[in-house]
Amino acid sequence: MPRTSSRKRNSRRIDSTVRVTSNLSPNAPEFIPIANDETTSNQRGNIVIQSMTFCASSSTSNSSGNNSNSNHEASTKVSSIPDALKNKGQRDLLINLLNECRVDCVICYERAKNVEQIWNCRNCYQIMHLKCIIVWFIKSHRNAVWRCPACQSEMTGKPKYVCFCGTLPNPYHNNVDIPHSCGQVCGLQRKNSNLNYNDCHHKCTLLCHPGPCPQCVVQVLRSCGCGKKRVYAQCGQSTQIVCDNVCLKKLNCQIHECEKICHADSCEPCNKGCPQMCYCGKSERQVPCTLENAMVMYYSCGNLCEKKLSCENHLCQKMCHVGQCDPCIALSVNRCPCGKRPLTEDELGTRTLCTQPIPTCDLPCGKPLECGPPENPHLCEQKCHEGPCVRCELKTKYVCKCGSRSKEIKCNSVTSELTCKKKCNKMMSCGKHRCMTMCCNAQEHICTRTCNGLLNCRIHRCDRVCHTGSCATCYEASFEELYCRCGNSFISPPIRCGTRPPLCTLPCSREHECGHPATHICHDEEECPPCIALTEKLCFGGHELRFAIPCHIKNVSCGMPCGIPLPCKRHTCTKPCHAPPCNTGPCRLPCNLPKSDCSHPCSKPCHDGSCPSIACKIMVSVSCICGNLTEARICSDPKVVEYRLQVKTQSMSFLDNIVDSSPIIKSYKILECTTECAKLERNRRIALALQIRNPDLSPNVTPRYSDFMKEFAKKDAPFCSYVHEKLAELVTNAKQSKQNSRSHSFEVMKYEKRKLIHEYSEHFGCESVAYDAEPNRNVVATALKEKSWLPNYSVVEVVQRESGCPRVNPFASIQKRNTVILNKKL
Repeated sequence: MPRTSSRKRNSRRIDSTVRVTSNLSPNAPEFIPIANDETTSNQRGNIVIQSMTFCASSSTSNSSGNNSNSNHEASTKVSSIPDALKNKGQRDLLINLLNECRVDCVICYERAKNVEQIWNCRNCYQIMHLKCIIVWFIKSHRNAVWRCPACQSEMTGKPKYVCFCGTLPNPYHNNVDIPHSCGQVCGLQRKNSNLNYNDCHHKCTLLCHPGPCPQCVVQVLRSCGCGKKRVYAQCGQSTQIVCDNVCLKKLNCQIHECEKICHADSCEPCNKGCPQMCYCGKSERQVPCTLENAMVMYYSCGNLCEKKLSCENHLCQKMCHVGQCDPCIALSVNRCPCGKRPLTEDELGTRTLCTQPIPTCDLPCGKPLECGPPENPHLCEQKCHEGPCVRCELKTKYVCKCGSRSKEIKCNSVTSELTCKKKCNKMMSCGKHRCMTMCCNAQEHICTRTCNGLLNCRIHRCDRVCHTGSCATCYEASFEELYCRCGNSFISPPIRCGTRPPLCTLPCSREHECGHPATHICHDEEECPPCIALTEKLCFGGHELRFAIPCHIKNVSCGMPCGIPLPCKRHTCTKPCHAPPCNTGPCRLPCNLPKSDCSHPCSKPCHDGSCPSIACKIMVSVSCICGNLTEARICSDPKVVEYRLQVKTQSMSFLDNIVDSSPIIKSYKILECTTECAKLERNRRIALALQIRNPDLSPNVTPRYSDFMKEFAKKDAPFCSYVHEKLAELVTNAKQSKQNSRSHSFEVMKYEKRKLIHEYSEHFGCESVAYDAEPNRNVVATALKEKSWLPNYSVVEVVQRESGCPRVNPFASIQKRNTVILNKKL
């Protein structure tokens, strides 16, 4: 249905028309809107249709077009039409609007043309498009009952296009008759606003017309309220006919007469009291004077009669009753109290008064008592006696009310029913809750709780008694359009409760804090999806600016150490970049302050003040004087401490007692040299004198090359020989040089060749380091004068020996190699 231009054009008419917008179900029992002042509404010249509102239930629709009179009581009236539109006010207004083609449909707010099919409500007389009311009927009817969009009165059956009087379906439009009418006499029942006279059978004589029929004006003979006077009046006259005489009608008691002046409504109930006395004569009461109460003079007060019996000694113990009291039964006794022995004639003759005791026997009473098992109750063990028996001293096994517990109790101590503290815990009728009653003996456990479960709309809750299965469907409905958030899309009423707003394809129109344009469509959720626009944000610690960060991510970490100083002022936070605070507790990092004696870090948990004086546990390297023997010892070893003090003393004497810090000792020479050290020193001197191979190695020792080096030598022997020669030349130059070390830079090569050089350098006692990045990475080998040596055999020679080649003289090989190296040097 169009909602653009027509909505703007009819905005003034919409404000002047009463629209019922309540969340009512189409099957609701009644609807009571607020009546509007239609006297003011008739003064507006542009009004299209006046909505008829009602001040009572509209559940009973008048199919003949007649409305109930305005003076009907609230329990029986159907509708009430304002005085401004009674009789011909609304009817003439509708006729003029139809002739001028200015009637608006209250559903679509479009003009209802005279050539279009319409539907006319027989309760409020509103005119609507037939196609609109059909859509309304399809969406809102439940169980063949639906409501009028204007007055909300209940309707039955599918709406059809008929004339106003309902006799001609699909009336033909002409320029003579009223649009949508049949042109014949209306013939519907006339209005009669006086409900006291329901004998009006006159028909409407106007031509088929919209709106209500006029009131009946036929002169008929009417009686006054008391019936003593008869006058002529209009059949539909609303004014009551009364006279000046006293009413004198019988009241509801049919005894007294009405003393008011003649009146049209019913006489009031009799307000005179009717006295009544109870049978025993102890109390009296006043009851309303009615036909039933006037015939009753006595009543039962419910108390004990307590009249003296014929014996003049005892009182009647019956409730207040009719008639005489029963005779005293104490004189008619012919047996002893226990009933085992009949009284003799002498005993009966001597007992002339009811107050005299009844002769007893010497036998036990034997009457069954209230205690004991039901199938074998206890018997009274006293001798024959008058009066009630007392409970015995025996014990009886009593079972609790639910039957789950039993206990033996003395009969004379039982005062009430025995109950236990066991909870029933049986499933109740709803199948959801369990009975929590203590000592329950109920046969059926009916759940009396309210369900209170969420209905399918997820808004309202179920008000039924707790039940099995799922809750019923929410029948609440709205008769207003349901719009999306931006107002572009809507759903036409009626709308079931819980219906989600319609889907809208336009971008979200809400304002966002970040200021970026919305990339999502209109939605009904309270919060918008997170913004995904890429931004630049600084990390937590301010180390670097991160790029391409989604806007909704507020916290960014760069992964670098935090670096913020801790409260101890000695350490910095080592955690990855994070949100503050770093660490609120005491610092647990190791203390890095150097000790005064050995200069090693303290390594104790961070502390205030000076470091504790404890033995240092750090391992240091110790060796002999020549450096051949090495091992690791703890820093607090007595010999290490003694050597450190000795070095410190020598340093102080050398610097003339001006010492700023402890000397740094790389190796502690505290070990004693052995015969092996002397042998190596002798070999070294001989080698230097003869200029031969490394004196540190025995000629019978074969280097243990790795499998990788052996496999590589099999594939590329020339390259392995080249590396061996370069390293041997480097070591020889380092031995003969005045410097402590010599270096050689190999050319750029691949990873496997660099790996071979690294492993080969270890067998020469050289250090190897790779520099630059791929693919320009190369290796630099460094030979130390005192630590480097020459291996006995190259990797190529070891591979040849393992392959079966004859063994060569190692000394000849070394001599030849050294000769070649020296010749190249010259």
